[in-house]
Amino acid sequence: MKLFDILYNYTNDDLKKFVKLLSGSSKLTRKDQMVVFLIDELLSPDKLRGHWNRLDTLSQKAVAAAYHNDGAFVAAAFEAQYGAQPERPKHDWYWTREPILFDLFVYRNQIPVDMLPL
Repeated sequence: MKLFDILYNYTNDDLKKFVKLLSGSSKLTRKDQMVVFLIDELLSPDKLRGHWNRLDTLSQKAVAAAYHNDGAFVAAAFEAQYGAQPERPKHDWYWTREPILFDLFVYRNQIPVDMLPL
């Protein structure tokens, strides 16, 4: 799937969290504004490189593992090889999952097809 299609399926609340991860303006409130911002940040090679450099080492390895597996991230295989998955912040509620920078590279265990060449 392409990045636009993936992002447009997220709720506004989720998109706001993604925008915040990339230090985007809190004035971006409409879905189309947030999607355009995220696409610009993630499909621009220079900006993407900057975000890549902000990933911790384990997250970089996880993205690289997905890249070398035709874009598919297999969590169990990665954990078996590296002993852990990219760290997520702890939360009091088990159903709450805060996004991390890794989630901007791998959506639902897949790198978007238009991000793969980058």
